Order: sequence, then structure tokens, then C-alpha cells
Amino acid sequence: MAISDLEKESRISMDILRPLGISIDAKTGELAIKKEIWEAFKTLAEIGVLTFVGAKILEYLSEEEK
Repeated sequence: MAISDLEKESRISMDILRPLGISIDAKTGELAIKKEIWEAFKTLAEIGVLTFVGAKILEYLSEEEK
């Protein structure tokens, strides 16, 4: 638990995830995520999935040639 003065008004919340852009308001229990960070995370996840699928396809094709 922490008291944050980073916002316009002080609020009591769990700020341990604040550097990641994630904040949980202790009074309401609301989870807030900065949109820019969430979009960056989704983009990285998509790149990871595409890379994994591409590697599996190449692995399958190389095994098929042998």
C-alpha cells in the first residue's frame, strides 16, 4: 500500500506495479493500465507469437526435406 502523489490528487493505492503503468486503486479495487504500455505489450506478444509460428513452420519444412 502506498500514498501516491504522482497524480493530480493524492490517492491510496497499490503502486508496486506503477513503473509498468499498472495501478490498483485500493478504495475501488479498479485496475488501471496506461494505454501506451498495454499497446506496446500486445505488439511484443504478437511479434513473439509470429516468430514462434514462423520457427515451427521452418522446422517442419526442414524435417520434410530430409
